[in-house]
Amino acid sequence: LPSGTGGKVLQVRQNVDASYSNGSTSTSYFEVVNHTITPSSTSNNILILLTSSVNGEDSSSDVKSAFKLQRNTTDIWTNTEGYMKSAGACNSAISYIDSPSTTSEITYRFLVQPTLISYGTALILKQTSITLIEVAA
Repeated sequence: LPSGTGGKVLQVRQNVDASYSNGSTSTSYFEVVNHTITPSSTSNNILILLTSSVNGEDSSSDVKSAFKLQRNTTDIWTNTEGYMKSAGACNSAISYIDSPSTTSEITYRFLVQPTLISYGTALILKQTSITLIEVAA
């Protein structure tokens, strides 16, 4: 590519939620973090970086979490199989490149469906972050 075109970072938006919240084992997803971005061109991409940690109520809990990423209210990525971690945290780092083809404001939402496999009744959501990076086409 000629110098100055394509791949240039145009804007970065980040939202970090470091709060703890108790969640019950559920068959439904709940939103844990979101953020908005307004692309400057319909041809640009959005690089989405997510980190999350879901714990059982004690270190011996077995945890499984399934995840979704949404653009506004449309699923654009899912991990329905989930991830299981015995005796501790279910930590995840996810990266995804989206081509939204719009210059309207977009809300990206990260949702989790926690399931406690054994030992305890509550799940505690720890620090979760979403970073949105607009990249020139």
